[in-house]
Amino acid sequence: MSEGAKEGSSKAPSQVGESHSLAPRCVTCQDEAVPVTVLELHADAQALVENGSGQRALVAIDFTPEARVGDILLVHSGVAIARLDEERS
Repeated sequence: MSEGAKEGSSKAPSQVGESHSLAPRCVTCQDEAVPVTVLELHADAQALVENGSGQRALVAIDFTPEARVGDILLVHSGVAIARLDEERS
């Protein structure tokens, strides 16, 4: 038994991708993903986006090629990892 583990403990170990927070998280590293709004699309698979605080940045949209102006994307480390449906945003 590993150090710190208690015999008979009812708590299961965390699963890959499991999050204990309501904030959207990257399934690989568990860092928080940030929701942003697409302002402009660029031909080089990038988009100009803005977060809720008004900060703007260029992000890669290779994983979200369906992104359109006005969409809400989840961004992690400068890469859009998901597009939120209207009912989730």
